[in-house]
Amino acid sequence: MAFADRLKDAASSALPRVDRQLVEQCGWTDGLKAQHRPMLQELGAKVRDLRDDAWVTPVLDAMHESPDSMYVVTDVRYPNEADALRSWGGTIVRVERPGRESDGHQSERPDLIKHDLVLRNGGSLDDWAYKAKLLAQSMEYAARARAEECCRCV
Repeated sequence: MAFADRLKDAASSALPRVDRQLVEQCGWTDGLKAQHRPMLQELGAKVRDLRDDAWVTPVLDAMHESPDSMYVVTDVRYPNEADALRSWGGTIVRVERPGRESDGHQSERPDLIKHDLVLRNGGSLDDWAYKAKLLAQSMEYAARARAEECCRCV
């Protein structure tokens, strides 16, 4: 799940060159990112200027449909997005990748978001998958422990 899912859907509907199905199958390759990223950033920012929760609301609505599920939201870029997830008891994890610097756009300012944890992604994809799996397992364990503690208090 991502805040930008609706943004990408809107772009692919309005602009036939942004093939959402192709992106889902192949990913945002460097070439596709370079071509469409500035347009997506500007469209996202313009909509946020009109309503700052425009990209947050669909994600929260989806979470409301299954409130007991565990969610991973992959693209927290603004403080209000982090705040919305925290209101659900979420943990904000910053992923750092050596050699990947911000392009300077307002949506690329991780310093504006207070994060709870930092994961450094400097190894192979297998290394990253292992780290992500361990983090998910530990967060799930912690959530279950909190739920059990709440049940004992009642």
